[in-house]
Amino acid sequence: MLFRINKFEGFIILVIGCFIMFSCYNKAQLTKESKGWPTVEAQVISTNMIEEEFFPLNYLGLKWKSQVTYSYDVAGTNYTKDIEKSLMNHARAEKFIQKYPVNEKLNIHYNPENPDEMVFDQGIHRELYLSSILGIGIVVAGLLLCL
Repeated sequence: MLFRINKFEGFIILVIGCFIMFSCYNKAQLTKESKGWPTVEAQVISTNMIEEEFFPLNYLGLKWKSQVTYSYDVAGTNYTKDIEKSLMNHARAEKFIQKYPVNEKLNIHYNPENPDEMVFDQGIHRELYLSSILGIGIVVAGLLLCL
């Protein structure tokens, strides 16, 4: 039996690809905007590794999510945020958490007009490039399936 995808399913794939590309664009723009933002010292409060249940890629071992919780103060107001990385195997998730021990001090960049908006790392990393390429591939596949 041959697997067939109808035009509606192709459209859904196209929308998913557009969402991925839009998310990558927003992250790149935020990183670019944050270059002039002030910095403040944040402190790591906790770290956690979470095994994600019922995730489609569990069979590949990519079922771990690392979470680093930290807090910072701006103008007397305390903010608490999480850094999360998903789709990792156990070793990568553990390595990510080990980079941020509890009580570690971090410098973050915050938006002076909205201190709740911040950037932890101003670099554009391999994950963003790979996600962008994945998004483009999914958009192309969705377009081809819609034809």
